[in-house]
Amino acid sequence: MKKIIFLILVILSFGIKPAFAADETTAFVFGHNPNWLYLTDDSTFTVVASDQVSGGCWTSVKASQNAIALELQRSGYNALVPDGDKLEGNAVFLTVLGYRSENSQRCSVTWELEVWFYNVSSVLFKKKHKVIRIGRSQLWDTSGILTGPKSDMSERIKTTFVEAIQKFLVEIPKQRKETLDAIISAAKIIKDDHPEAFKFWSSYALD
Repeated sequence: MKKIIFLILVILSFGIKPAFAADETTAFVFGHNPNWLYLTDDSTFTVVASDQVSGGCWTSVKASQNAIALELQRSGYNALVPDGDKLEGNAVFLTVLGYRSENSQRCSVTWELEVWFYNVSSVLFKKKHKVIRIGRSQLWDTSGILTGPKSDMSERIKTTFVEAIQKFLVEIPKQRKETLDAIISAAKIIKDDHPEAFKFWSSYALD
């Protein structure tokens, strides 16, 4: 998983308020993505595949999507496999690039599984003009390389994607706890000026 250290402005209040609201509190968290806290049992994922493989090295595209959706559903999430390009909610992108070696029955592919979180963010210009962005930002990803006979490459790709999404599912509670701990620590720093922020986050329940 790519580790990008970034600065996140977290709005701490009893609900999300408009930017610069008079009763909002603010804490700065480094290296943690608060979007992990929004992953709940009613979260929806759309599983999308990008097949960029030649030579018949990945013939299990739809089966791979269905297998990922099944793993998500088994963990209590809503998961969809679209017929077209329509996305709903969060997204899991399966990408495979590769080829079959000329005059042989061997394949070489690179694969990547990305999880993108659907969110809404805003930026206020000149304290008056707000721009709202609706889109997705990357939450987690993993990738690798596979080589070997064409005869079992499609099954290996599917199995690899299943193992990757299982790794992500195991990572969710860990990331949620670490993120909440970081926010609580940040709220503790401003406890004297904003005791309501510390009270809110120190009692925040990870369902």
